Amino acid sequence: MAPGGAFKVFLQAIPSLLLIVVVVGGIVAGVFTATEGRAPQCSTASSCRSSTAA
Repeated sequence: MAPGGAFKVFLQAIPSLLLIVVVVGGIVAGVFTATEGRAPQCSTASSCRSSTAA
């Protein structure tokens, strides 16, 4: 990897890393429940499935 390559990858990963902080911080702060905290994560991930899906 090029010397600046790792930094570019880190910059691209910042939104995903912040999502974790926002979700966990919101749950701990009592802003929303764990179920509600999963919504932004599932809206950005294609692998989330509803537990009621057949």
